[in-house]
Amino acid sequence: MGKVGDDILGRAILDFLRRHDPRLADGMIVAAGEPSSYTIVISPPGVDRMFLHCPGANDTFGAADVAYDRLGSARLFHFGYPP
Repeated sequence: MGKVGDDILGRAILDFLRRHDPRLADGMIVAAGEPSSYTIVISPPGVDRMFLHCPGANDTFGAADVAYDRLGSARLFHFGYPP
């Protein structure tokens, strides 16, 4: 269960999930017109690492996107980080 954009990164994520186990992509939402979330970590030697983050479709994933009827069989449920 998750949400990706309808961009090249979202398609790559769905392809990866389907190759591992086709059922993993079943609960994914593809958000039209939204980018997928990603983070670039810049870690130069001797300097604290920096993060460039695009929240993308994660910003619009909310309680209405959760398939509550499927949670009973979930082994793990992680709902991001509070703002």
